[in-house]
Amino acid sequence: MADRNFYLRFIGLVNAFQKDAGIDALDPTALRLLEVITQSHASGNPLKVTEAMALSDIASPATMHRKIEALKTQGYIATEFQGDNRRAQYLVPSAQGLGYLDTLGQALLQAAK
Repeated sequence: MADRNFYLRFIGLVNAFQKDAGIDALDPTALRLLEVITQSHASGNPLKVTEAMALSDIASPATMHRKIEALKTQGYIATEFQGDNRRAQYLVPSAQGLGYLDTLGQALLQAAK
């Protein structure tokens, strides 16, 4: 019972934080992709677009392509080149994407109180 109440409190806080910030909730697939992109970037190994599209444990390549484009359009991620290689594009979280994850973290901390 306590775990369910914690989760419900967390979801309620996430919704409130998102409403206060004027941001739309990301669907679970897009959120998971944003998490993977951010983790890869933070570890110093940014994810290539082709690598992201091959994450079959998240979704099919076609769905991943749509989610990448949606996250870019919404401003949560960007693509960049590294070094002289202009063929490989890397996915990186934007300030907005990092802020979104910070909002989720704040909701989690507050729910734990």
